[in-house]
Amino acid sequence: RPPPPLPPPRTGLVFAAVVSVPEPVSFAQVSAETRPGVGDLVFLASADASCSQAQVEGALGGELAVGAGLEVNVTILNASRALVVCARPAGSAASEATVVPGVEVDAHGITCSGAAAGVCEDETVAVVGTASPARFFGQGVAAGADLADEAAWVEAGAVSAACASAEDAVACVDAECAALVAAGAAPSADVGSGGIALFSFAAAGTRELCYKFGDRAGRPWVLFPARTASVVQVTGVAEAEARAPVGTTLELTFTGAGLSGRDRAYLVPAGVACSREGTYGLDYGASYGGVVDVAADGSAAFALAAPQLALDVCFGISGFGAGDFVKVDGVQASALAVTGPSGVTVFVAGGPGAGGLG
Repeated sequence: RPPPPLPPPRTGLVFAAVVSVPEPVSFAQVSAETRPGVGDLVFLASADASCSQAQVEGALGGELAVGAGLEVNVTILNASRALVVCARPAGSAASEATVVPGVEVDAHGITCSGAAAGVCEDETVAVVGTASPARFFGQGVAAGADLADEAAWVEAGAVSAACASAEDAVACVDAECAALVAAGAAPSADVGSGGIALFSFAAAGTRELCYKFGDRAGRPWVLFPARTASVVQVTGVAEAEARAPVGTTLELTFTGAGLSGRDRAYLVPAGVACSREGTYGLDYGASYGGVVDVAADGSAAFALAAPQLALDVCFGISGFGAGDFVKVDGVQASALAVTGPSGVTVFVAGGPGAGGLG
């Protein structure tokens, strides 16, 4: 789906909060004639609401008293844009609330479907050693700020465990995410137009998202533990020899981490780049067994129809990219030609040291 159009530029003070994270909203820069004073009560409302008639909503942070520093800490539970600030003197009727001019609050968030159990259905699938794309959706993502958004993938549970007993959990999350990125333990990238970023992973496993919104003051890291990345690695095949005569079936058992039972694979002449399934079918059809399903135990069977001394293996990991296949390093197969008098099979290619493993 195409990215949404960027909203028009706004004037005045715009505070960028993040859903479920306390955010300070300061009125110190607002004109003394229009800003709320210490002890006054403020609450957030939608842009089209009338403050004198608007209901105070807990999901928008509730009603808060302005502190001695002329600020409040608001926690918003729903992603929103251009919320207005309503204020009334302490002890006055709710109908006396008026809008604070020139102040708006955005509540950013990462859109996540199916997170009732705490994990997004739309997780990112990545491959070790391969540039792996991820796309982020949500209010405030790649909003066109002067500084780009940044995303990083941390080991699942690492940041939450480190900050479980922290006195200031928000600051702890920012510090932990930053430290993991600086140490090279959390692959990171700037988020470009459309919310797209490319990452490179060195090890398989499950990762959680740390995210910086470019328009937030100080650009602190925020943890989105429900937004995960499943990093998969195909390490090779279990067979000592990956060769079989034409007219028979070559059986391979793939090894690695994170294989799903919904993956696909095919054989291609050595040195040929992996392509998407449709392109491969047009180029090679069923010559080397076609595109086959990989079972949950990693096994796959290729019905060989044409001889080829050296074949590379391309593996399609379910959910990765746009149906992309990646080369399995270190594995080479052979489809052996069969010649000779009736009843005698002669292997003319793929003998010891002539291709394949072993």
